[in-house]
Amino acid sequence: MSLRWTAVLCAAIIILAVAYVAAVLFLAVSPGGSTGQISPGKSTLASKAKILPKTITLAKNSLPLQETTGIQPTQPNMTIIANTGGNLLHTSKNVEVNLTNPPLLIDLTVVPKIVIETKWFVNRTLTKKEEIVQVPVVSRSSFVNLSVIEKATGRIVAQDGFGGTYSTDKIRAIKVYEPGNYMVQIYGNDVAVQALLSTRTPGLTF
Repeated sequence: MSLRWTAVLCAAIIILAVAYVAAVLFLAVSPGGSTGQISPGKSTLASKAKILPKTITLAKNSLPLQETTGIQPTQPNMTIIANTGGNLLHTSKNVEVNLTNPPLLIDLTVVPKIVIETKWFVNRTLTKKEEIVQVPVVSRSSFVNLSVIEKATGRIVAQDGFGGTYSTDKIRAIKVYEPGNYMVQIYGNDVAVQALLSTRTPGLTF
């Protein structure tokens, strides 16, 4: 066989090999592939979904401040002494309490910021294809730290919160049973909060 025909044959083999590899790669990344599975690190649709920007949606969470008229305590034999709240953006709300009729009950309601996250998954029941959905979730930047601090010593006598090291339960209840002069500090970010403070009604017992 001449050198010319040998070169032609080698070129044809190389072309066929390249075409085969290209076909295999196309089937691996195609959402309509026969397997219907995601190939980790190869799916172009999955990789695009991971880098799509998040769309931020934050409602105007204005809450009433200092108004207690018509508001009922959450437990019997209690009298509301303060109602405070508002939007927190790395800021705090402080309330001084001279607790002479314990317990002090703090009912905290949290409204976190909601963001829309883009996620991808494989629809294994119908189309067997990768799909992209947008899901509303609580922002990772939303948190609240509520501390009851003894003013004379700086000692923290009670603490709770939302997000971070705490759970994402939006309704919290904290009780302090020891009489004293306290500072109730509510610090947070990307949340609206409302704190209802009540103590035992004078002259009444549980």
